[in-house]
Amino acid sequence: MLTLTSSKGRTYEIDGRYIVWHPETWEDEPALPDIRIPLRIKLGAVMKIAGAGQLDNSRMREMLLAIVPAIEPVIEDMDVNDFRDMFETWLDTYNNLTGARLGESSASAAS
Repeated sequence: MLTLTSSKGRTYEIDGRYIVWHPETWEDEPALPDIRIPLRIKLGAVMKIAGAGQLDNSRMREMLLAIVPAIEPVIEDMDVNDFRDMFETWLDTYNNLTGARLGESSASAAS
């Protein structure tokens, strides 16, 4: 596993084709399980959030649940800032691997 640091200073891992995030919790709360998000996006997940607008918390949540529905109970208990950091880190990692931003097509796909 490769350990990296998010832009906000949180450590996370890349495990093959997954990003592994360790949700932040307060010392008086039980630990939340790790979240594994694939570093691939199926077209159906993108289409579920297609349309105008910036990715707000609701749309980020919707997109992640379209990709990994089983994480719903965990993300519901996450701190909102930790959730945003996780989503942005995952999306940046995905974009760096594919060379395109979400919603763009690569030159080879366009031809």
